[in-house]
Amino acid sequence: MRLSRRCQLALSACFLGLSGLSNAAAQAVYSFGDSLSDSGNVNDLSVGLFAGSDYFEGRFSNFYLWSDYLTALSAGVEQRRNQGLVGPFFEVTADGYNFAHGGSVSGPLGPGVNTSLFGGDLGFLSTLPAFRVTDQAEHFRDTRVFGQRAFTINPDDFATISAGGNDYFNGETDVNLVVGNITSAVSAIHEAGVRYMIVLDVPNVGDVPRRFGTQEADTLNALSADHNAALRTAMADFEADNPLSLVVVAPAARLFELIIDDAQSNAGGLFGFTNVSPTGNSTGNCLGDGLTLSACPDTYLFYDDIHPTGRAHALMAELTIATVRARIAGEAEPLSQTQGTNQMAASDGGVVASRLAALRLGLTGSGRLHDRAVHVGADGFGGASLGLDRLGGHASATPLSIYGRIEGQPLDVARLDSFVSNYHDLVTADLSFSPGEGLSSVGADMLWSPKLATGMLVSRARFDRDAFGFQQENEAESYAVYAASFQGPATFSLTTRHTLSTQTYRRPTGLSYAPIQSGAIDMQNSQTIAHMAYDLYNGPISLTALGKVTHANVVIDRAAETGTLGLIDRPAERTEFTSRAHYIGIQSSFTAPYTKGSTRITFDIARIGASDNVVGLASVIDELDLFRIENDRPLIFGDRLSTSPWEAQGGTFVAAQVGYQNDRLTISARTALTATDIGTRSVAKLGAQWRF
Repeated sequence: MRLSRRCQLALSACFLGLSGLSNAAAQAVYSFGDSLSDSGNVNDLSVGLFAGSDYFEGRFSNFYLWSDYLTALSAGVEQRRNQGLVGPFFEVTADGYNFAHGGSVSGPLGPGVNTSLFGGDLGFLSTLPAFRVTDQAEHFRDTRVFGQRAFTINPDDFATISAGGNDYFNGETDVNLVVGNITSAVSAIHEAGVRYMIVLDVPNVGDVPRRFGTQEADTLNALSADHNAALRTAMADFEADNPLSLVVVAPAARLFELIIDDAQSNAGGLFGFTNVSPTGNSTGNCLGDGLTLSACPDTYLFYDDIHPTGRAHALMAELTIATVRARIAGEAEPLSQTQGTNQMAASDGGVVASRLAALRLGLTGSGRLHDRAVHVGADGFGGASLGLDRLGGHASATPLSIYGRIEGQPLDVARLDSFVSNYHDLVTADLSFSPGEGLSSVGADMLWSPKLATGMLVSRARFDRDAFGFQQENEAESYAVYAASFQGPATFSLTTRHTLSTQTYRRPTGLSYAPIQSGAIDMQNSQTIAHMAYDLYNGPISLTALGKVTHANVVIDRAAETGTLGLIDRPAERTEFTSRAHYIGIQSSFTAPYTKGSTRITFDIARIGASDNVVGLASVIDELDLFRIENDRPLIFGDRLSTSPWEAQGGTFVAAQVGYQNDRLTISARTALTATDIGTRSVAKLGAQWRF
């Protein structure tokens, strides 16, 4: 159940572009890595010699770094500098902590890499702990102050990592060694208690001005490409081994490729960069052209012959946020889509239950399913229970029954009823549907003998939703086959349902240069429901034991997105997961007949549970309002994104309904409640229906 565990994860509100940044202000951000993330550690260590006065506040750029922007957004402050591995004592605040050191390599390098005192680009520094990302992470994990951990890790804290570029500059060619070092660092950070991490991939190191046009440029770019492919695989494997973790790889390499291509073929029309590499008139970087700090134009991609400008860092931060949002959106897509399939399942479940009750009494022949309690819920939602109108008001001698229904919009009931009934109902739209949505069904069943019945139900639906930041259009069709055996006081039924749905959507990305992302998903949902009802007592008050077990298999055949220039597009893939749920309870009912009608009181209590709620508890309770996903639910740390607000391993379901009915009028009131491991949710309904 990898998907459902992923769906418990979310990043801060600032990453999702939602309001309430102050809700995430208590987060701490821990930055590890090299000069792309160093907010001043090397500058402090060298007493200002490196980076030096030509750089911005000790950073290897002319303005803030990508990690600075993330820290400012999440912690609400500028990235705090500290001595990283130099000093053992740290002030524990909600500010960001920076362990990165300019020039750092990922970890121990291969034996063929030159780390002599004056050799290579880094030399002997690559043997010092402060200049190895693995050691930075291990120090963070192991640091003690008077025997206690120096850092108090909160569940919502996250870390950023940038590493690998210096390894290849120094002559390392073993990609697996470098990626293994980064994975070790991720593991150490995770062991310290940080579950959420953002890893920057390596831009093509052969394209920086220092290496551009040299003989080794192509080799360095090939190493970068291999590194990034291996990095994504390693981080996916780490997540698989640590289900409560979230490790997002930000595609900086792809961003730089697009920026360079835009500058060379489109005169910088998309990103605004026009100076991206050395030319006859420029060194390809601001310092080389004598343009320091604020004098460096926004058109430059590089500030010196290796490091990006502050504006490039800002785009890297923007891309990081967009990548996280896409990741969360990717997990939410099947969830938002299962809203519609769950709604179909709940409606179809009510229809099948209604038909089985009628078939057990021998009521057959064509009829029309109607809303027995159209209502407005106290919580703003609505729903309906379903009953059956029989032709002529009596049992038919024909064992074949044909029926149909429409939900979700006003009906032309006069035309609908003209061939099935002498009644006309005043029907209003079910508020569990949004405007423009609708669900229609047609079914047939056969009572082969007083003890055996079979049937089939076909449904089609359209849902237009705005959930999880998606503007969605979802079309679905469901095919259900059911069979029942009536054995004295017991009714046994088995229903199989297969739902096919296609969802297209649009969502904001957070990218200024590609603000809207479009996508499409094809999904299959196969469900099997075994149900048993046993009459314990029939008298003035009837008691019935109820049991239900469901098993669902969800397959996502296609999940593709367009609109972000390939930066965060996900390839089509087939994802499969399962859900199991159960319901064991008792239903009691009492009917008091009157001269002009009857009053019926029904009470249900059950123990419910689910292994996963992607389909989950809604598959065993035909009470969709209890599991509806609120569209405006904030997705922030501390408010976990789940398959519904009521994902749980177990709980209790209680419902009570009282209704009055005669030939012309039906009035009902119903209340239902679930108490699960993570909270309680209730719904109250009041409805009326009349005929003329």
